[in-house]
Amino acid sequence: MTEPSDVNPGERKTRGKRKQKRKTEFMTDEWIESKREDVVGMARLGMTDEELADILRIAESALQKHFRLELDTGRAEIRMALRKAQLEKALQEKCTKMLIWLGKMYLGQREPKNEVDVFHNMKIEPTYYGEMAAEEAKKRHKDS
Repeated sequence: MTEPSDVNPGERKTRGKRKQKRKTEFMTDEWIESKREDVVGMARLGMTDEELADILRIAESALQKHFRLELDTGRAEIRMALRKAQLEKALQEKCTKMLIWLGKMYLGQREPKNEVDVFHNMKIEPTYYGEMAAEEAKKRHKDS
């Protein structure tokens, strides 16, 4: 099987072959410095190391070695922005589901372990549940 002639020699091949190592001779200090802001921006978009390495045409190991701070910074910024958006939505729009989730995540709130214990002694009102549902609930309560 012949390879297409328009493929860059440093590009990785993944179909049925092991990934080829990319050449990094072009990675001068100036080139690395010129790409730092780009890496932060792409990491801020949630791109994976593999995607970033493909765009920069370098190995993932080189990306992680030379751009670790930028990767961590961009990913921390996206997490911060997402948390801010979640809090704003929950508080401004009174989004109950989001408020419950945030309470669990940040305040240690949790669901009762056994919901039967919470409702065990409740009086069931037929007007609220309907007569059939009330009778079924009473029947279950007697059986337990």
